[in-house]
Amino acid sequence: MKVTINGGQNIIQNLTDGFSNALIINRPLAVNWPDSAGSVGEYYAVSDFSSAEREQLTSSLDAVLINGEKDKLYTNIASFLELFSNGEYNIALTAINQENSNFHYDEAMQWSDQISENERFTYAFYPFKAYDYFFTRPFKSINQERVEYYKQLIESGLRPKIIIYVHHYTNNHYYVRSYSSGPGYVIDGHHKLLAYMELNINIEAVFISKEIKGSNDYVEDLLPLIYPVLKPVEFNHVIYNNPKIYLGNSELSILANTAIDEHLENAKHNVSSEINMILIDASKIKDKVYEDWLVQRINSLKRNQNIGKGLYLYTKGYSEKYKCEAWNSFPINSNSDIKRWIGIVSRQID
Repeated sequence: MKVTINGGQNIIQNLTDGFSNALIINRPLAVNWPDSAGSVGEYYAVSDFSSAEREQLTSSLDAVLINGEKDKLYTNIASFLELFSNGEYNIALTAINQENSNFHYDEAMQWSDQISENERFTYAFYPFKAYDYFFTRPFKSINQERVEYYKQLIESGLRPKIIIYVHHYTNNHYYVRSYSSGPGYVIDGHHKLLAYMELNINIEAVFISKEIKGSNDYVEDLLPLIYPVLKPVEFNHVIYNNPKIYLGNSELSILANTAIDEHLENAKHNVSSEINMILIDASKIKDKVYEDWLVQRINSLKRNQNIGKGLYLYTKGYSEKYKCEAWNSFPINSNSDIKRWIGIVSRQID
């Protein structure tokens, strides 16, 4: 069933900046992002925000999700979509096969005792299965008695449904990276989901899907929304892999620039290509604010103890081997090499 929303309330949104994805229900509930180094795994964090507000939003659906007829279910879900952002949505009823699906939630990771709490991500996974679904509430908030209640309903023959919201990202758009996933977020029905999982029965679900055809669900920078959800180690990881030039003295700017500086001071071999790129971007902007930002970052790089010990930056130039423009290693053996590097990249044309 296809539904077009023109006067959506923007209470429930699935946003992306081409790197991170987040489910928003008035505020961020869950976020996932890739590790763009080597094999592309995924990381995931979930908010401690109380689910009471979300449950209030879905309370009118409870009865129809448990035993409603198909037509009534479609009608109620179509009305529910008024809480979403504008766009075209598909509603589909399906059964999720547990064998080719992953269900991700916090506290499911097995950590080594040698890893401190400050170094632990909420959740990470690799490899992917055919389908990946994310809890949007902390596992500690699950009421096992409620799970048992739904197990009894299922064993009696009823098939209560969960609600999953999915984005089908069209990767040919300029703003979505090729490795950006299209996650399925569990909007409602965590207790039902766990009941099905414990019984090892296919999970009855209502899928709400939306394809990005414009930029309504794309934001230039998702970090200002999601950083309250992230642990420090997760925040730094997002910054290392998807850095931006953050100006001003806001809390977010200070935290982001501190993370970038830590990387520049401690990189052992090469500065990450992503951070390398924003340094190049800043070097080309003839504006004192950007120049001051770059000076602060370069001062951090000058404190790196690996200068002259194999540390290098990247420049872009023509490769005779590949007959095209390519990134080239630029050894940093002294502070004067950093100055020469800035001179080279600030003159390069994208």
